[in-house]
Amino acid sequence: GSSGEQPSNMAVVELKLVSGYIPDEDHIFGLYREKYVKLKRHEVEKNQVNFYFEEITSENKCFDVRLHREFAIEDAKPATVKVYDYYEQENSNSVPYSLVASC
Repeated sequence: GSSGEQPSNMAVVELKLVSGYIPDEDHIFGLYREKYVKLKRHEVEKNQVNFYFEEITSENKCFDVRLHREFAIEDAKPATVKVYDYYEQENSNSVPYSLVASC
């Protein structure tokens, strides 16, 4: 394992989507222009979005992902965000999240 000081290999942030929501792809493409995000590529799958970064360092990395409600789900369960090393997938961390409505 690493000491936490060394940058990782390529890292993946796997965003599972809350039921009934879809990602705003225009907003995601805007993340490529944010220098501090350093997004290399992304994939949109049926119920998740994968973000690929060259590395993740010990510095915090924070970015927003805009989602649109496609259909209403009563009591939608929180989903998870998982971060892992692309080459050492056992080196991972997952946290649940729920949505904050902004409009």
